[in-house]
Amino acid sequence: GTYDLTVTDAGSCTSVAVTYTINLVPVIPSSPIVGTITQPTCTTPTGSVELSGLPSGNWTINSVNVAGNTATTTITGLVPNTYSFTVTDANGCISIATANVIIDAVPSVTPIFQTPIVCANSPVPTLHTSSDNGITGTWSPSVIDLTQSTVYVFTPNAGQCATTQTLNLSYSFSSSSNTRDTVCASYSFPYIWNGLSFYTNGSSQNFVTTNAAGCDSVAAFTLVVLPSLTSTTNITVCQDALDAGILWNGLTITAAGSHQGPTLPALGIAGCDSIPTLVVTVSPVITSNTNITICQNQLATFNWNSIPITGSGTYTYQTQSVFGSCDSIATLNLTIVPQATSTTNLAICHDQLPYSWNGLIFNAAGTQTATLPTSSPFNCDSLATLVLTIKPVLTSTLDTTICANQLATFTWGGLPPSTFINVPFQTISTSLTSLVTLCDSIASINLTIIPAVTGTDVISSCTAITWIDGNV
Repeated sequence: GTYDLTVTDAGSCTSVAVTYTINLVPVIPSSPIVGTITQPTCTTPTGSVELSGLPSGNWTINSVNVAGNTATTTITGLVPNTYSFTVTDANGCISIATANVIIDAVPSVTPIFQTPIVCANSPVPTLHTSSDNGITGTWSPSVIDLTQSTVYVFTPNAGQCATTQTLNLSYSFSSSSNTRDTVCASYSFPYIWNGLSFYTNGSSQNFVTTNAAGCDSVAAFTLVVLPSLTSTTNITVCQDALDAGILWNGLTITAAGSHQGPTLPALGIAGCDSIPTLVVTVSPVITSNTNITICQNQLATFNWNSIPITGSGTYTYQTQSVFGSCDSIATLNLTIVPQATSTTNLAICHDQLPYSWNGLIFNAAGTQTATLPTSSPFNCDSLATLVLTIKPVLTSTLDTTICANQLATFTWGGLPPSTFINVPFQTISTSLTSLVTLCDSIASINLTIIPAVTGTDVISSCTAITWIDGNV
């Protein structure tokens, strides 16, 4: 439609109107509908096809460059071939192509004549201007001359799809005749002539009798069996075109191979039918197989022909082959190598912190995972996990009491006597390696020192006295 657009500002002033026209989006025209197909004849060497369902307005049939504006048209002048048609409408939009239309080749016919044999005093035979199978034409020479051997050439009249024929005639004093009859291949055999039976094309038998001139006459009879006129058309198509159906002589062909069409009149020649045959060959589908192995961590970024890949398996992709117009099918056999994992449990002493492992730093107990390259055939990374625990620090306390005079030689925990001082009570700690955890442990001793007791005894004696220490 057409619209007028204005703008009103804050002061209520309105702009000059601007006109806009919105056009409808053109619609792609429908594919032309194939109607009556007229095959070539002897008088008309080209065929035609009727197309209907054409778009309104002006249009152009693209493959034959025919223009018009009616809903139905007939395309003429089609030489034997396979055609498909698209139409371009007045908006320049192009339809989808029609099904294939096949124009057959024109069959050829050879004139068939009896060869007359004459005896003495017999009338001179006449060269018939119509053959046994209905072909009309002219002879050269036009009159038989039995005084010499001559080759007579029959030239068919135009428009009968027929070839030239020759006839050799010779003079004979014996009375004889050569008779032929022509039947179609569909005749119900045997064919009976003068009590003789005939079954096949070209079979001949003689019948001896007396002719009207009074001489012996050998009547030879030859049976001509006219084969059904046949024509064979070979086409090669893609499988998808065959699935859609190929229209031929009123039949829809959906399978490869040889297809016999409906029996057609033989253009009025000898009254025998014509049988057309269509041989359909399907272009092979081009296939390819690709085997790929990737690592598990590559799956998220893996791309093959832009189709979704979710894991190991077989995937197919159908596209048009670069070698022709038919489709090709690519197959991917994908193998996902799972990511290798390992877990290590490790206990260390507290004084070993911070602890370094595969590039990771532990400042306390915990679990961390490292990504490590592997030497596997596919170079996939592995995940290594370390579960780290810290061994506890062991402590022990010993309560010991010694005399003061023992202090000079007292040792404990590898500490020398000089470590201890002469006081009533002291606590000394030292670091030792635990035989259980192999880590440092804290050992403490609470040492009590009993001081020496002193006293003076005054003894008077006239004799020697032995003291408590053994001295005299």
